[in-house]
Amino acid sequence: MPRPPDTEPSHARGGTGGSPEAVTRAHVGRALALAVVCVIAASVAHAEAAPTEAPPTPTTREGRSFTDRLGWAFVTGFGYGFQMRQRTENSDVTDVRMLLFMPQVSWEIFDRSRRGHWYSGAFDLVIEPQLAVNFEPTGPGVGGGITGGFRYALRPERAWSPYILGVAGFGGIDYDLVDQDDGFAFWLQLGLGLKRRLGPVALTGDVRLYHISNAGTHAPNAGIDMIAFTLGIETP
Repeated sequence: MPRPPDTEPSHARGGTGGSPEAVTRAHVGRALALAVVCVIAASVAHAEAAPTEAPPTPTTREGRSFTDRLGWAFVTGFGYGFQMRQRTENSDVTDVRMLLFMPQVSWEIFDRSRRGHWYSGAFDLVIEPQLAVNFEPTGPGVGGGITGGFRYALRPERAWSPYILGVAGFGGIDYDLVDQDDGFAFWLQLGLGLKRRLGPVALTGDVRLYHISNAGTHAPNAGIDMIAFTLGIETP
């Protein structure tokens, strides 16, 4: 008697039957799952083994001690007299030519450069003795005094930092000018400059407007107005 055809599905017999496409998809799925598990395990192991990074060191001077906030500099430059006011027209005070020497001590009052704004910067108290040797129209003559004021530097932690400077003080002059009496005098300065950090020191350069007069305490008092160009070296 002939045997009836086998109608039982292959998967019911517990074999590995099925279309080749189904078998291939099953193998690919198992391989992908195994790969995902391996990647996750490797990532976890790397995260546990990686050393903890130290927090970034602040690049500004904020939080430093009193002495660490002190800065030292030596500035030198040359000043040219010019006519800024009508009263000095045809006056010998416009002919002055001065060699300038200015040691400088600064102390940081606050530093807000970490705030990240373009105008963020450091505000310093500045003490600056003055020595000015005049060679024209008569000379040499010597003047000097003590000045103090403030400097605001934009983003001082960067390699290039612009700043504004304003100082005022008093002293004396001995220039033998016709229109400016010798003796007691006030010294006023306002300047714009640029600082370049070079490791443990920084180079500075600025342009300053000078005014020297005795505020009318004795005549004559035309007043000396100068444009000065300076260069300096300082601890940053």
